[in-house]
Amino acid sequence: MNDDYDRRTALMRGGNTLAISLDAPDARTRYDSEVVDDLTPEKLFNRKMAQALLDDALRELEDEASSRGHAHVFAALRPRLAFDDDEESYRSIAGRLDMEINTVKSHADRFRKRFRGLIRERVRQLVGNEDDIDAETVALEESL
Repeated sequence: MNDDYDRRTALMRGGNTLAISLDAPDARTRYDSEVVDDLTPEKLFNRKMAQALLDDALRELEDEASSRGHAHVFAALRPRLAFDDDEESYRSIAGRLDMEINTVKSHADRFRKRFRGLIRERVRQLVGNEDDIDAETVALEESL
């Protein structure tokens, strides 16, 4: 009787686990909603390298601004370094920093020029040839 009871109550092939069907109706929907990444390993490498180069240049620019006592100005303008802003954006930043708008514009212009210079310095170290810097800088922008 004990053997019969054991056979009837035995947990086999997973026992008290929940089985999930691989043919669930929403499986295709979940699969279709996944993010598609068409980056090749080479493109991914180039993107990561470009991002590291830009991050390094930005860190150096931030250190330079801090050493000159302009850390607060750099912090306010940092999100705007990639592009020229409209007048209203400069006015808003000038108000927060309690500065003249032309002073803020001047800081932004100097930060942008120095940032471009720092990027070119890093690209020059990579390519070693002065003639290839412009082409490599364009390739760097395209990989982002």
